[in-house]
Amino acid sequence: MLVVETIANICRKHTGEGKSIRSTARELGISRNTVRKVVRDGKAEHRYDRSDKQPRPKLDGFTQLLETELENNAKRTRRDRLTLREIWRRLCDRGCEAGYDAVRRYARKWIVIPTLFWRGCRWVSSATRPNWPAGTSQEAPKR
Repeated sequence: MLVVETIANICRKHTGEGKSIRSTARELGISRNTVRKVVRDGKAEHRYDRSDKQPRPKLDGFTQLLETELENNAKRTRRDRLTLREIWRRLCDRGCEAGYDAVRRYARKWIVIPTLFWRGCRWVSSATRPNWPAGTSQEAPKR
């Protein structure tokens, strides 16, 4: 992303001092295409805004099926669990045309990242921690 100061330097060198795009780019150490874009647009600021939600039209018809697959997968033992690639292949066998990346992004909210909790005098992973009664504070101490 270009800052306003860099854009001002480009405009000053190109229009004020009459230097070429190539020499301006060489002096400032930036791409000629960037200098060309600034000179032609004349905007004070350039930025790229990505939309918050990425569309997934090929996956939308299969989200319910994917959620049931992920729920069933979470209930399995660790040894019997399927990888996301295997789940994606199952979806493809049923007619889904979505790519693996779309399935992986959608399944990200289902993946539990193991964290450490303080239990007595040792650290215990959340994947192996016992079911503690509600209301007991067994979280890691803040450092």
